[in-house]
Amino acid sequence: MLTDKISLVRSAATRALTSLAQMKEGKVQIYDLDKLNEIIMLLEDPAELTRLNTVQLINTVAEYPPAQAKFKECLPTL
Repeated sequence: MLTDKISLVRSAATRALTSLAQMKEGKVQIYDLDKLNEIIMLLEDPAELTRLNTVQLINTVAEYPPAQAKFKECLPTL
């Protein structure tokens, strides 16, 4: 869903993942499923809402230390 052609689907997917990532288990699953690169790519999404939701998602998932290390790579984009 993060790579769907329809921007509203991508936006909804980022919102849903942000909700799931409120709990540590959600952060760990996002990390373990190797979704961080897909999330980082969404910072370049043409839809502003998707980009905003992606920033929120990164902020939430980055509370998990291994994910935080990976997300440091995208700081210049933020």
